[in-house]
Amino acid sequence: MSVRKQLKVIEKLQQVDKEINRLEKLIEKIPAQIEKEESSVERMEQQHKELVDQRFDLIKRRDKKELDVKALETKIEKKQGDRFKVSKQEEFDKINASIESLKQQVEDNDMQYLVLDEEIGEVEQEIASLMAATQEAQGEVDEFVAERKAQLKKTQAELEKQLEKREKLKDEMREVDEQLLSRYEKIKLRKFPVLVPIMEHVCGGCYARVPAQRINEVRQMRSIFYCESCSRILYWKEGESET
Repeated sequence: MSVRKQLKVIEKLQQVDKEINRLEKLIEKIPAQIEKEESSVERMEQQHKELVDQRFDLIKRRDKKELDVKALETKIEKKQGDRFKVSKQEEFDKINASIESLKQQVEDNDMQYLVLDEEIGEVEQEIASLMAATQEAQGEVDEFVAERKAQLKKTQAELEKQLEKREKLKDEMREVDEQLLSRYEKIKLRKFPVLVPIMEHVCGGCYARVPAQRINEVRQMRSIFYCESCSRILYWKEGESET
């Protein structure tokens, strides 16, 4: 097979490989895109759980304040009854002072109860808002995931076609010089494209300058030439000026 025809086969192979690379990268990205979107809802669900736990803790603390008030009121009733059991003014004043202290504790606990009750209301509002936002976000994520899964299925089908296309090129590839084909496959793993044109006296891959003598040799297509800088396969693009 002539050099020209071999380069044509490499060119067709490279076009297929380029599309395969594009599709494989897209397939690789889609699961990460889905995971990123789903994680945003997971964060909202975690935040919801934390708010529910916070609400539960606040309710426990509020209910304890209510029990504390009832216990203090029971003590006050007992102290009030004790006043009728003493005969000395000093003892009576002591009981009254104790009752006033207990009443102050009741007042403090009532105030704390109201503060906690208000905090519970605020947290419940946050929970309601977050639930609505989570539902909306979940709907958007479900739609996004469905679109990406459909895209993934379509892309996988396109990739299969390209792989089949590459398989069909094997008959032509068998006629290509083994060293050339092997070099193409090795270079492809490190840099792409492998087959590049000479453009304005430079390599179309790394833009290193190509000597005029080498350009003439590439144009003649009597042999395969590689860029001395990047090792890519060089070819002459029809219509390119030598000047």
